[in-house]
Amino acid sequence: MFYRGIVEEDKDPLGMGRLKVRVIGLYDGYRTEDLPWAYPVLPIGGSSDYGFWMIPKKGDTVWVTFEGNYNLKPDTTKPVWIGTWFGKGEPSTEMKNNKQFLIKTPSGNLIHISDDEGFIKIIDPNGNEILILREDGKIVIKANREVLIDGGTGDLSGVVTKDCICPFTGKPHSDYSINVKASKG
Repeated sequence: MFYRGIVEEDKDPLGMGRLKVRVIGLYDGYRTEDLPWAYPVLPIGGSSDYGFWMIPKKGDTVWVTFEGNYNLKPDTTKPVWIGTWFGKGEPSTEMKNNKQFLIKTPSGNLIHISDDEGFIKIIDPNGNEILILREDGKIVIKANREVLIDGGTGDLSGVVTKDCICPFTGKPHSDYSINVKASKG
């Protein structure tokens, strides 16, 4: 059996992703501090060196079941949280269909993979963006400030295009390009 619950505590002192969840209809009379810790059931992991880690926050809605739930009466001292649902309004506006895959944090950091539109996008809350376009092979980097690329060694080649001011007319030409080679000075 699965039960709906609301996260009342998300600060696990053991750092294991456990939550204190108010299970509707089962823990109604409990104080938050008396709720048992619900262990997570996560899709990937099993070691501290890798895995999936996205823990709901206080106030989020989660699904709960119980360890040893082999009969119709659950052992309410051993809860496990197994997932979430969109309990506060609609899903993220980026979710258009089942070919859109998102990881979005509460602060607005976003990884958006679109199989039908053919892109991978990483965006931060300030609007900085890295966009990979599958079909035309472009990678677009947008930044509100400077873009820094740092590495031990590297090659950078390509054609830089931009508007150029004509020295004769003083008007921009859009068909200007220049080859640039970067090297250590």
